[in-house]
Amino acid sequence: MSGECELSCFPQATFHYRTLLCDDNRTLLDDSSTREKPMELIIGKKFKLPVWETIICSMREGEVAEFLCDTSHVVDYPQVSRSLRRIAAGEDPRDGQRHCCGGIAQLHDHSLGYMDLDVLQKDPQPLIFVITLLKVMSFKEHQAAILIASLFFNLWPYIKYR
Repeated sequence: MSGECELSCFPQATFHYRTLLCDDNRTLLDDSSTREKPMELIIGKKFKLPVWETIICSMREGEVAEFLCDTSHVVDYPQVSRSLRRIAAGEDPRDGQRHCCGGIAQLHDHSLGYMDLDVLQKDPQPLIFVITLLKVMSFKEHQAAILIASLFFNLWPYIKYR
């Protein structure tokens, strides 16, 4: 049933992404398919890279699509990528993080800990995202998941002491 659902927004999506530079070699920055888990995005929760929500909502489940995104839409990508890489490595994404937004962080001369991201942060450029939309969660499924999580959260003190 790949690619056979209506184009509409949904509350949650699971996908793999590849991030490429817009150079002659299409240099690979990130590939989530090499990580243990695919990316999960809850739509409307102010993710630090809003262009991904727009991209994901334009796709169908099972679709693979490539998007060229202007620099203005991906200026925060180095910080987002750093966090995602640290999460994938089992580290706290906030360790060593300064308390400032992505735009202000670019004014500071500090390393993100990854040479490729440091270069991109100093010299922002358009990026290519290749997205493989693996699964979308319907509103009913999403509400059920929230309800289950809420029930578990509320029952946890009772379960914990038994």
